[in-house]
Amino acid sequence: MARPKQKWTSEEEEALSTGVEKYGLGRWKTILSDPQFASSLVNRSNVDLKDKWRNLSGSDYGSGSRGNVKTPWMQMINNLLLTSPEPSRSSVEKRRAPPYKTMIYETLSSIDDPHGTDVNTMVKFLEPKYQLPKNFRRLLTAKLRKLVLNGDLEKVDRRYKVKSTSSGSQQEDVDNFNEELVEPEKRYEEQVGPQNICEEQEEPIPTETLEDAANVAAFHLAVAASLEERLIKTSADKDKLAELLQESMAMLMLAQDLYQQCK
Repeated sequence: MARPKQKWTSEEEEALSTGVEKYGLGRWKTILSDPQFASSLVNRSNVDLKDKWRNLSGSDYGSGSRGNVKTPWMQMINNLLLTSPEPSRSSVEKRRAPPYKTMIYETLSSIDDPHGTDVNTMVKFLEPKYQLPKNFRRLLTAKLRKLVLNGDLEKVDRRYKVKSTSSGSQQEDVDNFNEELVEPEKRYEEQVGPQNICEEQEEPIPTETLEDAANVAAFHLAVAASLEERLIKTSADKDKLAELLQESMAMLMLAQDLYQQCK
């Protein structure tokens, strides 16, 4: 006659849980033969341990004395929750990027280098703070060129800084402006360096956005205007320059119209 099954006690359940934690699942014979658990599980067989463990793993233990017993499965979950890494503060704190002009002036004012700041330094300063597009470097370069053309910034040796308005007289500013128009190639060579002129010219001006297209057109217009000034003073080939200027003006107007339509 089969022996009637006895109700599991809290001592037996605790011994079973500790045995599984020590030896792992399926090692029922090893648990029963361990002197640490043998006295508590003397009335249990391999099948009893297996069935009871299945019940414990699939239930919440109910209430009473069994509620204090934790299975290795629950302990493993708790350990994972305690040891799981927290999200990086840098990724959480990154904000949506403000307008490019705002970021440029923020960088220049924060770094405050009297010699100016290059593009690489600006990118390294802004990357940890804002969510930036993959082509951010090219778009930033285009915006910097526009600010230089507008006279808001000046570029010296590939570094950008806010243009000073407190030093020098108005006549000096006019003379410098005329010099830039008359000899743009010479001034460009002084800023970039003779060895890097070809490299700088071969770099395409980014046109990912309509605003960048307008920047490109404005750049060509400025070049055409400076060439016109030079050729007028030398009385050479004004008709050819006028044609180039008209083409640049047409391209600028087209880019501006497209930009206004897509606002």
